[in-house]
Amino acid sequence: MVIKSSYFYIGSVRVGYYIVLMALGLLVACAVSLANAKRCGARLRDVLLAGVFAVVGGLFGAKLLFIIVSLPQLAEAGKLTWRTAFGLLNGGTFYGGLLFGGLAVLLYCLLFHRPIGKFFDVYAGGIALGLAVGRIGCLIAGCCYGVETAGGFYVVYLDSPDHPAGDPTHYLPVQLLESLCLVVIFAVCEILLFTAEPRGNSALAFGFLYAAARFVLECFRGDAARGFLLGISTSQYLSVALFLLCYALVLRRAIGKLRALR
Repeated sequence: MVIKSSYFYIGSVRVGYYIVLMALGLLVACAVSLANAKRCGARLRDVLLAGVFAVVGGLFGAKLLFIIVSLPQLAEAGKLTWRTAFGLLNGGTFYGGLLFGGLAVLLYCLLFHRPIGKFFDVYAGGIALGLAVGRIGCLIAGCCYGVETAGGFYVVYLDSPDHPAGDPTHYLPVQLLESLCLVVIFAVCEILLFTAEPRGNSALAFGFLYAAARFVLECFRGDAARGFLLGISTSQYLSVALFLLCYALVLRRAIGKLRALR
């Protein structure tokens, strides 16, 4: 697969595929969540308002974590230039967005006394499918790229901000692999939503599956701007934390059921 450019033109205006697909992913997430609202018995007004909370919190968290993991590189560079500052404004991390977006939805549920499990189920499938679309933007832009590969499954970037012009290197398209995993996760979340009582099962499935998939896929990433500690990336630590959080919630639910049977 050869990607000749990471942008296109509308008249004289240059538009990046990344921003277009990220926006499209957000619209897909919103559409799926609104469609799921009826199944979960949630009012569209609540879903929209909680979604606004999630978007604001998610954007803040995505930027915040990106800046934190970028600090070591800035320290190595010795100073903050206009170029690096602009890069910080443009960058973001999914896990930062997921954490603060999730906290924002939790805050909404607590403030307005809405069922937490149902609301997280509303958004689980939408997040998975929306991120699947967004990762295609990452693939075209050349960010989050994979390790170099000699196999037949590869991507070459001829014009990308993260690669030299005409770069002949064959990279593993790990962004595409993540997108495919997310489509599967979306299907699982939706099946659970329509076959079980909405009480957090879809959200827990998303947490378990995405954490496992992301931990493995991080091993095949080739970009360095992710933050590392003891050879493990920031996203892998967060994947473990997300997996353990979901496990703790399932365990808590199981203990509650056992107590109710006594």
